[in-house]
Amino acid sequence: HGIDLGHSEIIDPAQFDKLEEYAQDHVKLRAHRGVDLDKARERMHDPLWLGPTMVRHGDADGMVCGVTRAARKTIAAMLRVIPLAGGVRRASALSLVFSKTHGVLGFADTAINIEPTEEELAEIAILAAEEYAALGLEPRVAMLSFSSYGGTPHPASDMVRRAVDIARI
Repeated sequence: HGIDLGHSEIIDPAQFDKLEEYAQDHVKLRAHRGVDLDKARERMHDPLWLGPTMVRHGDADGMVCGVTRAARKTIAAMLRVIPLAGGVRRASALSLVFSKTHGVLGFADTAINIEPTEEELAEIAILAAEEYAALGLEPRVAMLSFSSYGGTPHPASDMVRRAVDIARI
């Protein structure tokens, strides 16, 4: 897919020179929840916390996660470090699949929201398309239902159709 990782740097949390700076920032961010400097230092040794903190500080552009830990656990740490963007009501996941025959495919939300409302479905679709475009890819969004064309009328498929209408506005 033409991705060059040659300029990538592997960070060992135990040897990372910004660990103390990050820990102090984390205390400021989470002190209201009882996080002290010792707890913050412990968290910065965990990639689950270090990754989003690097993104927060501009030392990383993004992070790959959810491979060795449940997605819900990775999202919880991220949301405690990186707030939702202004106007965004709910976090959602965008999974990228690199296919030899179809290129890069994005799937949202396959990991976080269990029964989103039609408004939330529309927001998930819009945000996924924006992120996909930010990667330099042309977004084409499809919302899936077991009865997309009304052959089997059901409140769940009606909700998906309304979500499509909302997203188009």
